[in-house]
Amino acid sequence: MESMPEHNQPSKEELLTLKDFIDDHQKVLAVIGVLIALSVFWGNQPLKHISSFISFLCLAATIPLFLEIYLKFNHKTSSWLLIVFLNIFTPLMGYTAWYLLIGFRSQWKTQMWNVIFWVFAIPAWLIYRRINLSERIFSWLASHHLKTMLRNNEKLLAASTLPDEENQKFREKWTEEAKAKIQPPPPLERKALHIYLNVLAGALMLLIFGYVADYASKRINNRLDKVYESYNAAEATPSPTTTPTPSVTPTPTATPTPHASVDLTPTPAPSPTAQASPSPIQTKRRRSSSR
Repeated sequence: MESMPEHNQPSKEELLTLKDFIDDHQKVLAVIGVLIALSVFWGNQPLKHISSFISFLCLAATIPLFLEIYLKFNHKTSSWLLIVFLNIFTPLMGYTAWYLLIGFRSQWKTQMWNVIFWVFAIPAWLIYRRINLSERIFSWLASHHLKTMLRNNEKLLAASTLPDEENQKFREKWTEEAKAKIQPPPPLERKALHIYLNVLAGALMLLIFGYVADYASKRINNRLDKVYESYNAAEATPSPTTTPTPSVTPTPTATPTPHASVDLTPTPAPSPTAQASPSPIQTKRRRSSSR
């Protein structure tokens, strides 16, 4: 049995290595690195109300780039090392999205409504533009007008006493005349209806999707706030392995009470000539003894 020529033999498909994958996506990976660096840079700047929002936008812009890399991955044509890399890359992308929801609570409290609204409004608007409702309305009006004219012609032909051949000729003639009478609407009328329908569709989308966004954003933010508070409580709780140092309460010092002033002036001694006056009993005894 003769062997097949080398150019006719089926060549085995080479596996895509990690180096080849990085070379193919090096520009996307470089942009991801720049955006992450900008997010860290703006997160450490003053004026947190503005800088934190810029940091949030830089980190959020990496999510589509992560998806761009992930969606081009094929397990069947990849080496085992590339599969390991993508299995680590996948939770990295997921945790980045989760950190965006938890780490930037102040931004999400003001932007959650906008995100939910545009997630619903953009696809709905694209579908509406795809339908081209104004042209469908014009075609329906023209078709309805034509059917009305043909229906009236059929009523006239049913009441006539002419032969069927003559009725058929009249039917074909009147059909052509009815089609000729139907003219496309003038450009101004078509444009006015198009603008009116766009404004009406936009108002309905704003009303419906605005209510949905308001309802969903409140509940999502409340749930994420609880998760954020649980994370903060877990970080604030001391580790069980560390022995807490006893707090020493300072002993209050006694305030000295003021003492009464002592008069140190020496009291004068009684004069030797000063004697106590005798009592009446002593005076009687002296008189009796003298007798």
